[in-house]
Amino acid sequence: MKLLIDVGNTRIKAGWLAPDGGREPAPLVMAPDELPAALPAWLAALPPLRGALGSVVAAPGLQARLQQLVRAHSGIDIAWQVARPAALGLINGYREPHRLGADRWLSLVGLWAHPRHAAARRRGCVQVLATFGTATTIDTITPDGRFPGGLILPGVALMRSSLASGTARLPGARGDLMDYPDHTLAAIQTGILAAQWGAVTHQLRLAGWHHPSVPLRLVVGGGAWPELAAVARDAVAAMPGLDLEIVDNPVLDGLAALAAHAQNDSA
Repeated sequence: MKLLIDVGNTRIKAGWLAPDGGREPAPLVMAPDELPAALPAWLAALPPLRGALGSVVAAPGLQARLQQLVRAHSGIDIAWQVARPAALGLINGYREPHRLGADRWLSLVGLWAHPRHAAARRRGCVQVLATFGTATTIDTITPDGRFPGGLILPGVALMRSSLASGTARLPGARGDLMDYPDHTLAAIQTGILAAQWGAVTHQLRLAGWHHPSVPLRLVVGGGAWPELAAVARDAVAAMPGLDLEIVDNPVLDGLAALAAHAQNDSA
């Protein structure tokens, strides 16, 4: 069994890949302060580990603590993944490929190579992956398996907190979504969600313009996705032919795809 670890800005997710390709029914999700108690107890319930792959975007100290806990339990080191020029048939089009965040790269690898997305690959879709976390990232994969680039913008919570901290009178509380907001909380909430979805729409239009007459697929996820869902529902309905899919753990999918590939090579 191989351990899969996704260390994000606010949460840590742990999953696994069994030798037969099976996956965890649900990942372990922890805040950093829960790590010392939660991870050892979870690992203790698993069969022996034969390897570990990880992605980290958080502080190096957290990465070291994770490695220490995994080594104490299993005596193995975590193979921390970084973005590469290519992996599993996906080409990294970043100007300096190694500067692409590991989480973005692994999410794209999962979208391209994980079996759950095989049908979209066979159809020759252009795929747009929008992840709404601490930051919002919107990345594209072309039908021939190339990542040409993507967007990074402040996430929903960061936008809200920046308005609260950067102005004298705007509150940080969440408001309602309205067509024409008539009070400040709704104006902030609707403005933030419109800005987020506007960036997604921009990339979808670019994808359609660069790849006319090609199926278009939008894959979404991240902790802030439920806030975006109401805006997205109406917008997607207005775009005939757009496929929408929600994916909960794209980084773990990418790690699993790499681990499965290594597993098959060693068999």
